[in-house]
Amino acid sequence: MQHPLSLTHQHLLSIINTEILKRKTGGTLRILDAGCGNGELIYYLSRSLEELHPEIRTEVYGLDVSDHHVQKDGFFDLTKTMLSERMPNIQWESRLSLIGQTEPWPYETAYFDCILSNQVCEHIFDHVDFFKRIKRHLKVDGFSCHLFPLKNYILEGHSRIPFAHRFKSFETRKAFIKFMTRMGFGDFNSTEPKASRDQFSEDWAIKLALDCFYSSPAELINKSHCAGLVASFKYTRCYYFSKIRSILRRRLNYTLKECWLAEWFCFLFFKYIASITLFLENKVPTSIQQGERH
Repeated sequence: MQHPLSLTHQHLLSIINTEILKRKTGGTLRILDAGCGNGELIYYLSRSLEELHPEIRTEVYGLDVSDHHVQKDGFFDLTKTMLSERMPNIQWESRLSLIGQTEPWPYETAYFDCILSNQVCEHIFDHVDFFKRIKRHLKVDGFSCHLFPLKNYILEGHSRIPFAHRFKSFETRKAFIKFMTRMGFGDFNSTEPKASRDQFSEDWAIKLALDCFYSSPAELINKSHCAGLVASFKYTRCYYFSKIRSILRRRLNYTLKECWLAEWFCFLFFKYIASITLFLENKVPTSIQQGERH
């Protein structure tokens, strides 16, 4: 089995593998990595699914935006080069797309069986628009999984400063970050080139205001429903358990079991300290006639 670079990659693979087995998927499986970045997740999924399910033709696509400023300039060329060198038998020019944030996704309607993202959703300003795009390009009965932190998260993962993302006022956030750096939080002392404490605090206050958009669980559920997708946080528990198994050096699972009570209990507490899994499905009712009311 291809060794994952991170536990997040392994978790997303486990979800896909579990859903393949549950849905008895055959033929061609098309997956989109929305916010693919350096392409390592694309490579990992391509190799691992080929090994787990040689009976299925797996096509993994990558999409990212050019005008969000999260990635460094020229990152997408490096992604194409890396994937072309490691998997030269695939035409990556047709699999990878770089677009502007407001541009439509360059795919046919109902093209993908699965759309996923890894640590991306906290950088998306308009979640309803993002979910509507998923709805448009996801097949009926397709699924979408997203791993990212909620507003509930205590330690803001980018600045490494607790609660820095909770403040609405720019000036209050800047003052709080400055105070927390004096308490030893964040990367102020190790940042190169060295900036003043005032400049460091202001830069992070700007970045959190313009690049990070954390949501609550209720907000995400409501926005998913507005886009026509059903939503849950199932598989979140499995990510936490994988973390524990990794620490204990236990073998990781690639087939996940569902237990709604355990999911609810774990989500209740662990959403404050780790990322959650938002699981979306493009479902339509089959036993209720359209227009029927009860």
